[in-house]
Amino acid sequence: MRAHRTLAHLFERAETETELGGRMIVWSPLGDLWLRLEAPRVSEDGPADTEPIRRETRQAESRADPRVEAGQRVDCDGAEWRLDRVDRDRPRPGRMTLILKREI
Repeated sequence: MRAHRTLAHLFERAETETELGGRMIVWSPLGDLWLRLEAPRVSEDGPADTEPIRRETRQAESRADPRVEAGQRVDCDGAEWRLDRVDRDRPRPGRMTLILKREI
């Protein structure tokens, strides 16, 4: 499958305290990115005595953007992805490679 370009939405994680003293995670929008998405890869892992966890991994390329950091959320192609890794200036200066993961 060929890589395709898609518009993605970038979100930053923020924790807030609830009225009862608990913690709540809120995703705040940071902006949009154009991504060149590669085909997804599916893997399974987990302890032998439980059902395996299926994970989907995608590699994406984008223009360099200082707002982008590992741990953020990226929404694209109708799914929420965790931004696992950011390799800046790869494959060339001014670009970045992103590794996106999600459980399926």
